[in-house]
Amino acid sequence: MKNLILITTLSSTIFTGSLVAADFIKGNYYGGVGLGIENFSTYSSYDPGLTLVFNGGKPIIKLGPGTIGAEGEFTYTALPLNHNRYNNDWDLSIMTLGAYATYTFEHTDKLYTKAKAGIVHRNYSWDYNSKYFGSSYDYTATGVAAGIGAGYKFNDKMRVFSDLILLDGSDLTQINAGVQMNF
Repeated sequence: MKNLILITTLSSTIFTGSLVAADFIKGNYYGGVGLGIENFSTYSSYDPGLTLVFNGGKPIIKLGPGTIGAEGEFTYTALPLNHNRYNNDWDLSIMTLGAYATYTFEHTDKLYTKAKAGIVHRNYSWDYNSKYFGSSYDYTATGVAAGIGAGYKFNDKMRVFSDLILLDGSDLTQINAGVQMNF
């Protein structure tokens, strides 16, 4: 318990000290839309699916060579992951809602890379169809996620992005790409 209190105190002191030296950013909200490929690695026999991606966020603090920000992301399966075995067809649709802390490093005024980590709530929905009967099954879970990404700014208002996200022990991997606009 003493170690936990010591670590918490030291972390708070370092974080508070860095905030005093930080440069807070005003405005610069962004929102985006894109497509992604989902891979469900728990059962490797599933074909990857196609997902719609909606995200938005805000850079908050200029700190060191990069920027700390916050980002929210919603994904929904457009083309389900599919598993077909012995004339039985399993379709898997996945919906995720995530909140991330981000760190963006700008290499040039146009090119940047981003690391993100956060909490993601996801809902798995299986539809089972065979030549004899059909059924469905839902499962929800909340866990951690981490990702890396890159982007290219065309101008002050528009950019393209791409990222790779691993969810909670890598049972779900998403590769997303799309367009974002600044407000």
